[in-house]
Amino acid sequence: MSWQTAADTRLANGLRIVVLSADATPVVESRLVLIATGGLDAGDLIRRLDVTAARTVPGLTVTAESVGDLPLVLASSVPDRFEDVARAFAGILAGHPHRPASPGRARTEGHRRGFWRDVLSRRLTGRSAGPAEGPRTAHIRPRPSLLIVAGPIDAATAIRAAGRHLGTVPADVVPIARPRSRVHRPAPPQIVGDPEAEYATMLATAPAPYPGDQDFAAVLMAAELVGGGSQARLHRALGRRYPGVVNATCTVEHDATGAWLALRIDVTGARADLLADAALHALGTAVRRPPTAAEWATAKAGVFQTTVAAQAGTAQTATSCARAAAYGLPPAFWLSVPRQLHHLGASEVAAAARRYLAPEHFTTAVPGLTSRLHPCEGKRR
Repeated sequence: MSWQTAADTRLANGLRIVVLSADATPVVESRLVLIATGGLDAGDLIRRLDVTAARTVPGLTVTAESVGDLPLVLASSVPDRFEDVARAFAGILAGHPHRPASPGRARTEGHRRGFWRDVLSRRLTGRSAGPAEGPRTAHIRPRPSLLIVAGPIDAATAIRAAGRHLGTVPADVVPIARPRSRVHRPAPPQIVGDPEAEYATMLATAPAPYPGDQDFAAVLMAAELVGGGSQARLHRALGRRYPGVVNATCTVEHDATGAWLALRIDVTGARADLLADAALHALGTAVRRPPTAAEWATAKAGVFQTTVAAQAGTAQTATSCARAAAYGLPPAFWLSVPRQLHHLGASEVAAAARRYLAPEHFTTAVPGLTSRLHPCEGKRR
C-alpha cells in the first residue's frame, strides 16, 4: 500500500491536521493526540476519558489508549462518516473525566513500570524515571495537539469537518526540540542478587542517535545484526557458553526526550555476575566483526519487519504516523526506512556499531542468582 501526505496544516486554534491518502483501503483511521495536563501522565489521562457516548454512534469504532507516552483517541470509520468522527472527538474533549484522580495511583503505576525504568533510566543520560508529581485535579479538560487522518478520504473534506467540530476547542501547540543523544558516564554493572530467581536477566542501555539523525538507520542495522533474534551474533555467542539462553535482543527505542539502545538477555542456570562479564565480552566481539553477506540480508529483512511490515494495516500506519509527528518527525518517517537502508553500506554499519554499541557505552543491571553456580553446569548434566 502506498501512502501519500495529502495535507499538513493547522486550524486557527493551533490543532495540526495531517491527512495521509491511500485508495487501497476501505476504512479511514483517525488518531487524535492529546496533551496530558494537571500532573497526569498518558495512562492517567486515558483512564479518565469517557468514550462511552462515542461508542454508541453507528458505524464508528472509538477507543482511547496510551501508545508509549502518548495519549491517543482512536477511531475507525468508512470515508463518508468522518464528520461523525470529528463530532465524537469534540464530544469526548468536552466531557468531564468519569473517574476522579487517585493520590496513590502515580506511585503504583511507577512501581509497575518495573526494574528497567526505575533502575536504569535515571542512570542513563539524566532520563526521568517517571512523570513529575504535580497537582492532581478531579476534572481534567484534555487538549488536542495533533490529528492524523489516514485512508481514502479527500483532504479538503477532512479538514473542513475537523474545523467545524474541533476548530473551537482549545488546543496546544507543542514545540518539540529535537532530542539528541546525551553523553553519559556508564557505571559498573549493578548486580542485584535474587536467591529465588530461576534465571538471570541482563538489562543494559546506551545512548543512540534520534530517528532522522544521520546515523540512525546504520544503528538500526547494527542493533539487528547484534541482537535481532536467535540467529543474531549475541545469541549465538552466548549459546556456546550457556545452554539456557532464552533471549538476547538489542533494540533502538525512543520517545520525546531522546533515543537509546535497549539490550536484554535472559539465561537460565547462570550466575548474574558471570553473565554480565560474558555478555559484555560477547558484545565487544560482535561489534568488531564486519557483517557477512548472509548476516547483512537477514538484518535488513529484520529491520524491514519491525518498521515497515509492522504498519501493514491502515490502523497501524495511522498510529505510527501520529507517534512520529508528535515527536517532531515527518509523519511517514517509518515508511521511509527502506529507502534509508538502500543507501547504507556495510562499512557505515560497522562504524556505527563500534561508535554506539561498544560495551563501554552501556549502563548495565543484572538481577538474578549470585550463588556459586558454574556457568556451564547445565552442559555437564
